[in-house]
Parts: sequence; structure tokens; C-alpha cells
Amino acid sequence: MRKLPQESPPFSLAEAALGPEWPAAMANAESQMNTLFGRGSAPLQRLTGAASLGGVEANYNLEFGPVMGSMWFNDSPGDSSPGRESWEENNAYWHFDHTTPVGTGKIDLYSLALHELIHILGYGTGDNWNDFVSGQNWSGPEATALLGTGEGVLDDDGFHILNGLQSTGYLDGQTRQTVMNGSPQVGQRDQLTLLDLAFLSDMGYQISPIPEPSTSILLAMLTLSSLTRRSRS
Repeated sequence: MRKLPQESPPFSLAEAALGPEWPAAMANAESQMNTLFGRGSAPLQRLTGAASLGGVEANYNLEFGPVMGSMWFNDSPGDSSPGRESWEENNAYWHFDHTTPVGTGKIDLYSLALHELIHILGYGTGDNWNDFVSGQNWSGPEATALLGTGEGVLDDDGFHILNGLQSTGYLDGQTRQTVMNGSPQVGQRDQLTLLDLAFLSDMGYQISPIPEPSTSILLAMLTLSSLTRRSRS
């Protein structure tokens, strides 16, 4: 007759002995993890919970950002060729040269790339964005102060700025549509606006002025030492 396994005790004597030290050990592990994987003190994602040892419960709050990622662009919607994409059709759809005005009827690759790179910072995707979102409303102080309201300033999806909202361009001072609107503009190049940056500031990023324009606008403008992706549809 097979002997049935006995149920394990709720915890071992060793666990019971370590129980009183468990909260301190968990706090130390939490601190080490946040230092290793965090982005300053403003997380892109947050993981909270509790774990027990020896009958003693310890809470944890892990704040982290991704350490790597990837981004790609689809070919022209009109290119149905199998395998290798058609350069002619793609070139007719995309504007590839960031140093020249966007061609009529084309989508600017620079503008779309800038948009998606900002999403990587948690714009519309991270917990440091979600902390301020309620439907289409935004409660972050910087963007609210700039707009005069936080109500109805987000797109229906909750992770883009409302289409049509305009702001002052950071580099040229001209009134323009935001980079982080919900839809790319045909035949137009987007540039960062004060409103784009106000949302980033609310998320905890420190915005540093730049001495002169640069082709690496995003890298020159954002100091990723923080105070506190979802693809465009």
C-alpha cells in the first residue's frame, strides 16, 4: 500500500527563526532592485505586493524601467509584394530625409520615430503616466497649468495628447501640433512642443535647455536623471 505524503508544516523552524528579520531583508532587497533597475525615482512600471516568511509578512514596492527594447516600421500600406518590400512604393509613402521638407502626401519617418522614442520613456505606457490619467483627463500640474485645464486633454485611447491640441514649438517658437498626438500628419514634420515637455515633466523627467538645435533633439533635450511603447494606432 502506497504511503501518502504528509503535509508540510506551515513553515520550518529555520523560517520561524528568520521571521523577525524578514521585513528588513525584504526592504534591503527592494532597495537593491530599485537601484539596479530603476530610472531615478520615477518608475516606468511599478510592482507591489507582499511575501511571508515564518509567519511574518513584508511588503515590497519595485519601481523599474526596461533595460532594452526594439522598434520597427511597417512598409507602405500599399505595398502588398511578398518578401522584400518595394522601395518605390515605400519611398512614395515615407519621407526619409530629415534635413528636407516633408513631401506632399508623405509620412515623415523622423516625426514618427521621435513619437515612438518618447513612448519608450513611459509616455502613455508607464505607471508614471497612469498615475495622472483618468479617462481623457490629466491631473499632472505642469500640463494642466499650461493648458488651463486637465479635462479632456487626452485622446480616446488615454495614452496620446488629444488630436488638434497645439502648443508653442520648443525650438522655433511657432504654434504647432504636438509630437505626441494620436495620428501622424501627412506632409508635415512634428517637433517637440512645450506641451509635450510639460507632460514629461509631470511624469518626473527633468527638462534641460539646449544651447542650439541639434538633429538629436530628444537626446539633447531630456536629462534622463529623473526627479520622482505602445505603437501609434
